[in-house]
Amino acid sequence: MLEIDIRRVINIEDDKLFYRSMNDEVSSIDLKAIAEHHKKEIGYSGHFEYQSVGEREYPYYHLYSPEGIKLYLEIPKKSWLKRLISKVFGWNFNVAEQKLWYSIQVMLNKNGYTTLDLS
Repeated sequence: MLEIDIRRVINIEDDKLFYRSMNDEVSSIDLKAIAEHHKKEIGYSGHFEYQSVGEREYPYYHLYSPEGIKLYLEIPKKSWLKRLISKVFGWNFNVAEQKLWYSIQVMLNKNGYTTLDLS
């Protein structure tokens, strides 16, 4: 299974997800091929408004490629003080991480793709 940190995703355009690999080279994932693979798996021959390429559940995306692709976001551990404030006042200290995670879905939607929400 290929695992990619969401912070390494550069952009999504022209049916491809571009990311920086661990050896700092720009690599891509063919989203159109993943969407076609998924349609064959579920036996659907019609047309979707958005083509499904995976599933999402914070902080992960799982793409429907044959070899398996996981986009993940590491959430920094909160100090005991932040955990206490979060519990008492309901403050969310992970807003920046959540925005970054959701930006992947926004980029997918702009290019005609989507993921299923599992949360």
